[in-house]
Amino acid sequence: MIRFVVLLSLIALTAGAAIRPPWTNSRITGSPHPPAPYRVKIAFPLLNFTNPIEMMPEPGADRFYVAELNGKIFRFENRRGAVAREVADLKRDLPKFLRLLGFQFDPGFQKNGHVYVCINTENKTPEGSRISRFTIRDTNPPTLDPESERVIIKWRSGGHNGCAIHFGEDGFM
Repeated sequence: MIRFVVLLSLIALTAGAAIRPPWTNSRITGSPHPPAPYRVKIAFPLLNFTNPIEMMPEPGADRFYVAELNGKIFRFENRRGAVAREVADLKRDLPKFLRLLGFQFDPGFQKNGHVYVCINTENKTPEGSRISRFTIRDTNPPTLDPESERVIIKWRSGGHNGCAIHFGEDGFM
């Protein structure tokens, strides 16, 4: 009964409507905004990364860090001819590593050298995902110390995992 009433209502609504010709091409011309006043330019022509997930400036320095899904973290100068140097290879350094999902500097990085990473280890295990804190050694080039890992939180892995680590103005994650 309900379907019949809805059908009758739809017929009544469309009976008086004018039949429109089918839309077979775009009738939109022009643009409401002028072209952007800039051009795209390759900033770092010598750099090439595989599945980068994060890129951020190093606090207090004119350098960038890039983290890749495969667990590698690189650092490079903020200049056109920059060459990336490996800071970490978590796949090599951590048992059962699967993928790197997030990277962030500690608010006190300039003093303590701490960085946070979110990683997956084993799939579909109660504690296969985690956020850990590591220390970047003040060496030349700097390297992440795998022995400095301090696990902050763990949770079940599996399915679609992603991670974005951020700190508030109060310094808390």
